[in-house]
Amino acid sequence: MKLPFETAAERAYAALALARAGDASLALTVARKAESMAPLDDVVNIAMLPAARAAVFLQQDDPVHALNDLEKSRPLDLYLSMQMVPDYYRGLAYLQNKQPELALREFQHVLDHRALLPTFSIYLIMCELELGRAYRLLGDPTRANAAFRKVELAWKDADPDFPPLQELALYRRLHPISK
Repeated sequence: MKLPFETAAERAYAALALARAGDASLALTVARKAESMAPLDDVVNIAMLPAARAAVFLQQDDPVHALNDLEKSRPLDLYLSMQMVPDYYRGLAYLQNKQPELALREFQHVLDHRALLPTFSIYLIMCELELGRAYRLLGDPTRANAAFRKVELAWKDADPDFPPLQELALYRRLHPISK
């Protein structure tokens, strides 16, 4: 399949988007092409492609491989063009691996470095949502509810069919948020 991307970085971003959208096969194909185009590009090979592969591993319920792949990206966590994406996926992998305290650390790291993200980044709000999940798993409903309230406020006008809002609605039904 011919894609309209010229650089390895563009292909790596496309691989991440495809992985996040659930097309693991095409994501991995695009990732392999990106890797072959720029075998010496550290940003592509150490940070961008591991994030794309981690998204695929998480869909396959394989957080250990996701974490192993993302570990090599740590030196580039604060690299501006990465927009904290490896941290976010590392946090998701820790949640899936039932390590909420480590997930909290990753999501909080993203929030603590929000200046590295564009003015509005979906990753900021998604980190709040995942912080809420982690706090819930740790048995801290007060902090979970505070994180979920931030998500509700940020997405108050969003389509109710938006999957993260559906997840939040399910949580609210199971654990009502006190006002």
